[in-house]
Amino acid sequence: MTPEKTSATIGYLGSGAAILFGLTAQELAALGGLAVAVVGFTINVLITLHYKQKHYELIRAEMQQQRITDHARMPCEVCPLVKTGGEAQ
Repeated sequence: MTPEKTSATIGYLGSGAAILFGLTAQELAALGGLAVAVVGFTINVLITLHYKQKHYELIRAEMQQQRITDHARMPCEVCPLVKTGGEAQ
């Protein structure tokens, strides 16, 4: 499909939708902009949540490693890590 034909098809579809739904070109543009904004916001939230989860996992692993290292250097009698050989109950 050539670019001219694609452009004409999109134009006809937009015009047909405007006639069918009774919307002006400005209203269609506003709805299109709103759709782009909602999709962009959703993607932004999903990416932010993904990287926050990864960050929390790294912190959790680092804290666990630090706790094991601290107990290996200076074990105490009541510590659950000492009683089980290094694994928390």
